[in-house]
This record gives sequence, C-alpha cells and structure tokens, in this order.
Amino acid sequence: ILFGIIAVALSGALIGHGDTVFTLLMNRNVEKKFFTFDILPTFIQAVDPLTIVVFGPLLAVLWRLMSKKGWHLSGITKTLIGFGIIVLSYRYLEVLCVSANRDHLIPVLPFILGLSVLAASDIFIYPNVLTFCSRFTPKGLTGVVMGFIVFGMSLSQIIGTYLARLASVNKEISDFDLSYSLQTYKEFFSSMTLISLITLIVLSCFILWTLKKKKIHGSS
Repeated sequence: ILFGIIAVALSGALIGHGDTVFTLLMNRNVEKKFFTFDILPTFIQAVDPLTIVVFGPLLAVLWRLMSKKGWHLSGITKTLIGFGIIVLSYRYLEVLCVSANRDHLIPVLPFILGLSVLAASDIFIYPNVLTFCSRFTPKGLTGVVMGFIVFGMSLSQIIGTYLARLASVNKEISDFDLSYSLQTYKEFFSSMTLISLITLIVLSCFILWTLKKKKIHGSS
C-alpha cells in the first residue's frame, strides 16, 4: 500500500507538468507543419487523454490474453514497467532535441509520439496502484487508503511544479534565441531521465527489500 501511494506521488510529479513544459516547447522548438496541416501548440494538451482512450482498452485486452495463456504480470510489475516507460520517453525526447534541424526545430510527429509513449505510462501505473491498494487494504480502512492516494496525487503536483522549473527559459537574457531554449529543454529532458531512472531503482529496491523482509518473517 505504501508502495502504491509513493508510486502515485512520484509518477504524477514526473509526468504531471506536460500542460506547461510541453506546450511551451511545442510553441518554441517544434515544427508545427505536418504536410499541409498546421498543428496548434494547444493540441499537446489533448495527447494525454487521447492516448489513454486509445491504448487503455488495447492494453486491457492484452492483459486478458496474457492471463489466459498463463503469462500473468503482477500490479507491482506493471507499475515498475510504467516507470521504465517514463525513463525511456524522456531519453527519447532528449535525443529529439539533440537531432533538431538547423533551425533548432523538432519534427512534430516524432515529438507527439514521444508524448504519447510518456502518457501511456499512466495506464501502467494508476489503475494497478488503485487495484492492489483496494485489494490489500484491511477491511474498514479503504476510505483512509484512498484518501492517502489522493494526497499522493496532490503532492505530485507540488513536486512537479518544482521539476518544471528545470525547463524555465529566461527571456530577459539579451541573446535569447531558439538555440538557447532548445538547449534548455535538452538539459531538462536529460535531468528528468536521470531523476526517473533513480526513482525506478529506488522503487525496485524498496520492493525487493519488502519481499525479503516478508520472506524472513514467513520463515520465522
């Protein structure tokens, strides 16, 4: 249960700043032309819900098929996979910044693909956290545990606000240009990759420690 609350807080902090950071990046350093279509920067805000609507049912079907064949993944495993997806997504976005064109612009389709993969991590984390927290919560304490989960979601917004500052671009600098903002976002994605990786390692160690402790108590 403690793992679930921590996972909600940390995952929300790592991906909960998309409406600001990614919209500004789209406005500054992303090529908005897709063939003859112009994609508005505000479209970025629709990527997250669209990804969940499309891939949520598909993954539900996949879990069911895997379960029928005996390939069952626990909720904790799916949650850790979600954090792994966050690590890979930020690394991918960093590579996109490095490979920008001479005008310091990123192609819009690969950028949206990276955001979609990042948003897909939600499907691996939140539903599974809610499932195993409600399953293992002692009788009569379900409301209390759900309250702590909501607290974790609120805490994630506070942490995410401070993480988003890593992507702040100082417009008062006299030589501000697209290359400067692109470098700022590249460093932001690099930092988020490292922070996400550390989070994944810490959560994995926490699970291993918990399982080892449970095994020792069980044998005694």
